[in-house]
Amino acid sequence: MPPEDRFIRSPYFSSGRASNSNLVVIHSTRSGQSDRVPGWPALESREKSSTINWFQDNPDGVSSHLLVATDEIIRFVEDRSQSHHAGEHNFYSWGIEATQPTVGTPFTDGHYAMLKKAGLHYVRGFGVPIKHASVNTLSRGGFIGHDETPQGLAIGKDDPGYKFDWDRFIHSLEAGGEEEGEEDMAAIDDLKKELAELRRAIWSQAVANRLRNDAQDASMARLLQNIKRYRQGHNYVHQFIKK
Repeated sequence: MPPEDRFIRSPYFSSGRASNSNLVVIHSTRSGQSDRVPGWPALESREKSSTINWFQDNPDGVSSHLLVATDEIIRFVEDRSQSHHAGEHNFYSWGIEATQPTVGTPFTDGHYAMLKKAGLHYVRGFGVPIKHASVNTLSRGGFIGHDETPQGLAIGKDDPGYKFDWDRFIHSLEAGGEEEGEEDMAAIDDLKKELAELRRAIWSQAVANRLRNDAQDASMARLLQNIKRYRQGHNYVHQFIKK
């Protein structure tokens, strides 16, 4: 099931991607327009609006597949296409932006919950390995910060930055995999219960049909017996009259 809550298509994307795509690049928004807004809800709301507007119209033609906020996930580019998020890495990676107005703004519980949902989408849907990738392991896939990619290092990117808790994020994905197994076992147990109930229903129906058939057979037997008695009585009366 797609992770997004809504889809606002960005005009900035390229068709196609590598068939062996296995990398997800984590970014943060850093719009620079929200740090003057007091209070986190209003701050994040402004950050989301700024990012949405930027991905609809910007001079660099940049975009991302997903935007993760504390309360929703917004899609801008379909997974089968390339978003313009990490230069030469676009062809074999997906991009996820997380709302963060400034480099020092902490990521919240809501961010990590939504990042888990978005990350598991790529783990389960595309086989992205659950690991924190690095420059040296880039070809083997996983999750990596924009500031850790060769393209990001070359142009001085610093997102998602030092406030991003990689251990927490990766552990949440690992726990999500375990939860999936538990959910599968629970689903199997539910199916077993449904099957048992179905068998009981079929058996009950079979018993009911047998009882009904037996009742019909008994009624038919009584009817035949009465007919036989009637015929015997009729024959007796007929013989008596003849005498």
